[in-house]
Amino acid sequence: RTGALPTYQFRLWCTFEASVVAERRLPVFVAGKGPAASQILLKRWGIFFPALPCIPLPKEIRFLAYVNLSTLLLCLLQPVLLAVFFILIQSGTWGALVPHYSLQSAYARNG
Repeated sequence: RTGALPTYQFRLWCTFEASVVAERRLPVFVAGKGPAASQILLKRWGIFFPALPCIPLPKEIRFLAYVNLSTLLLCLLQPVLLAVFFILIQSGTWGALVPHYSLQSAYARNG
């Protein structure tokens, strides 16, 4: 591939090697330092792996982790955000903050 990241060819070769090992059912032994914390969490949580402040993220999964963290925070903070939104609408402050969506603007559009 032209314009690919430098790690693309290496990852492609590793994928090929892994497929040959799996096809021949060869035993695989792991040597070295062991998996990093992000690798352990990625194995445990899969595609739901969020970005945590104490764990450095590899650049290959950084975007996925940030999207997951944003979604997680949005889900956890949804009751609070809905309460604040409801209070802003009831108090009339929402119309001052966003005039296009105010009650007077709705009356003007709909008669």
